[in-house]
Amino acid sequence: MMNKKRKSKFQIMTISIENTIIGFIIGSIFPLQTTSTRIEIAQLVGRSVSLNCPKSSSDGITWRFNEDAPFYTGQDFRFQFKDRSRFENDSATGKEILKISDLKPEDAGLYTCLTRSPETQLQSTQLTVLGSDPICYSNSTDNEFVGPNECGNTHGPNQDDMQFSCAVSYYGTAPRLQWKIANTNKIFNDSECDKNETTKWINCTLTLKAEPQHDGSVFRCKVLTSHGEQYNCSTKAIKVLYFIPEEKSTLKQAHKTIGDEISCSVNSTLNLNFSWIREENDKKDVVGTSRSYVIDKEGFYCCNVSYSIKDVSCWTVGSVVHTHHTENLPVSYLVMEIILIVLACFFGIIFIMSIVVACGETKNTQAKGWLICAAFAALVVAFISLLAVCICCKKAEAPKPSKSQKQELQELNKERDDLPKAEKV
Repeated sequence: MMNKKRKSKFQIMTISIENTIIGFIIGSIFPLQTTSTRIEIAQLVGRSVSLNCPKSSSDGITWRFNEDAPFYTGQDFRFQFKDRSRFENDSATGKEILKISDLKPEDAGLYTCLTRSPETQLQSTQLTVLGSDPICYSNSTDNEFVGPNECGNTHGPNQDDMQFSCAVSYYGTAPRLQWKIANTNKIFNDSECDKNETTKWINCTLTLKAEPQHDGSVFRCKVLTSHGEQYNCSTKAIKVLYFIPEEKSTLKQAHKTIGDEISCSVNSTLNLNFSWIREENDKKDVVGTSRSYVIDKEGFYCCNVSYSIKDVSCWTVGSVVHTHHTENLPVSYLVMEIILIVLACFFGIIFIMSIVVACGETKNTQAKGWLICAAFAALVVAFISLLAVCICCKKAEAPKPSKSQKQELQELNKERDDLPKAEKV
């Protein structure tokens, strides 16, 4: 038994010495600066991996593990993996494949295969053995972040910085990690990564301001490789709490009259409370508590929106509407009034000129009578024109609702007020 063990050890040493000499000779004859490619593979410990080598001829292929090791020919390269490796030929691609099963931490490293005919080619594969799947987490336990908010009564909560971290343990060369937004082409290459060579952990953190466009997004971190399986992890869908009312200058609405519906324009992911306030003769009344309101009376309306976020209560003014009948004149009425006023002025001038001429005419009594008749006719036409202007203005006024119409509008607004006061918009 002792002789067999010594013989086995002697054979392994002989093979090692022979391959060292062969590798030195090959390295001298075929410099390693020839055509070369390099790829990256990451695989979990305990899994299997396949390493490809382009096979350009029936000549032998040599392999080496890490740059300071010699090349080994044929099956001699397998002795370091014992029974965990095997070679296969892919007839479709013409490649030789080295398959290693039950990966161990010490298997991580740079694998290089060398083909010598018809030209010298080197293909290197950087194998990183991952100790675990990547782990994703954020600086918010509930994945809720405060976005931009406008408070009218106090300083609102500060906008949050979202921080997403991705950590993975590894053996060999540290893997490259990359953050992106799932189901989009948005990729972030500016994450900060910390490597601990002692514990063999890498942690990459992405920092962003919480913005409305991030609401509902899922952030994904993946292990970057040029070949093979890509491992990744994801955060849960995040929620951005933001409140952005439209500018007051864009919310002023003209040409509103009784019976029209007005609404409070707000862009938010929060639960909001609405209240419509009508101001009339320096008196303010709360007339509605829903997001929209049906005008039942002329006046100045504004929407007051309140909400609570991170223990801070806020309010702000939303839509502002001023209703008045002079702002509701249709174009046709305005044109008609202008025409009638011009006619009244024209015939008024004719009246004055006719009186002046008639007073100066003393010889022709008949002409004098005709001029006086024309003057009074012009006066009548001017008076009728002014009367028509008054009638048009009266018709252009917002109609006063009847008692039944008022009751219907009040019931409609009451139904809106009975809805839950906290509405999500």
